[in-house]
Amino acid sequence: TLRSRPMDSIEAEVTQLAEQGVKEIILIAQDTTSYGVDFAGSSQIAPLLERLIAIEPVRWLRLMYAYPTNLDRALMRLMAESEKICAYLDLPLQHIDDAILKQMRRGISEAQTRALIDDLRRNIPGLTLRTSLIVGFPGETDAAFRKLEDFTRDAQFDRVGVFTYSPEDGTAANDLPDQIPPEIAAERREQLMEMQAGISLKKNQQLVGTVQTVLIDGESAE
Repeated sequence: TLRSRPMDSIEAEVTQLAEQGVKEIILIAQDTTSYGVDFAGSSQIAPLLERLIAIEPVRWLRLMYAYPTNLDRALMRLMAESEKICAYLDLPLQHIDDAILKQMRRGISEAQTRALIDDLRRNIPGLTLRTSLIVGFPGETDAAFRKLEDFTRDAQFDRVGVFTYSPEDGTAANDLPDQIPPEIAAERREQLMEMQAGISLKKNQQLVGTVQTVLIDGESAE
């Protein structure tokens, strides 16, 4: 069960951090888009952000782990309108094959995922999208993996993290049939990462000649 922290508490902490000179506030949760569902019955992430952008010293607000199932129009509109909210979303999609998504209990289909990505890019100018994918989940056939490859190629994410499924005692997936050998999962991960490296390179090359505002944390030890 997800439990949301009170808005007043979050607002007070962000105010304090901003007054101390913090430039970027990162909102992070198991699922940021489910914020407030437990006390209001629907996502309250947009109303929370409206309160936070009103805090004068705040420069940037960034959302982490926005599950696609609760990503609503109010959030999209606010992200498009406010210069303080980074045009960045981390969508942990995990897979795209409908059978695998059902086994994972993700609550979303391939068609809905593709439509959401189109919607986000249409409504939030300059949006940067990151996702995480899992390969080698029990029952991931060659056809299911090829579908994931095609989706990754089509979606053109800015950043992708690819992880191999690892069985854990006590989880429902641990008892599923058709477990994938670790060496096959590792090979699939390498294939996806290689494809994404080419996509990321192309996107980076498109930034050549532009001027970007960046936040520097400090000098690297390296």
